[in-house]
Amino acid sequence: MTKPLDIVFLGLSLSSSWGNGHATTFRGLLRALNELGHRV
Repeated sequence: MTKPLDIVFLGLSLSSSWGNGHATTFRGLLRALNELGHRV
């Protein structure tokens, strides 16, 4: 098994997609990485 990664995400707020069209995509990506066992 691969060692989990420690991932830090820097960017616009992920809690609101107002003015940030990428927020929903980033939330999905971070959720998937977390489900794979990585620390986000």
